[in-house]
Amino acid sequence: MLLDRLVKRAATSANGLKAITRDGCGGLEQAIDQVYGESVIEQRCIFHKLKNVRDACRTELKGEDHQEERRQLMQEACAVYQAENAEQAKERLVAWSLRWGEAAPKSVATFERDFEATIMYYQLEGVALEWVRSTSFGS
Repeated sequence: MLLDRLVKRAATSANGLKAITRDGCGGLEQAIDQVYGESVIEQRCIFHKLKNVRDACRTELKGEDHQEERRQLMQEACAVYQAENAEQAKERLVAWSLRWGEAAPKSVATFERDFEATIMYYQLEGVALEWVRSTSFGS
């Protein structure tokens, strides 16, 4: 198993491992809990979260006449993660949800689902946060 190989290579909290970033795959969540328990922060990938919001948005706000609306929705969703801290991110999510709830309820539900797991990186100190928020380099 992947996590067993990581532990054998000394990827442990005792050696400085602070967090694991993953997508929404449920099996991996169970494996991380089994191998690392509470010793590491489990961060959900923001890139994948926003991709899921974008996909929902495309089904709700179809066509060229909604192109600008889709762009604005996604720009504002991305801004939620530029907050200074977790509380501010939660406040931004509430404001975003109120703004887009009527026009794009599926997008809002997608963004709100498991949101707390996407802001775990705020618990990390002394780490370049842009490197731990996503499983996708450059996002």
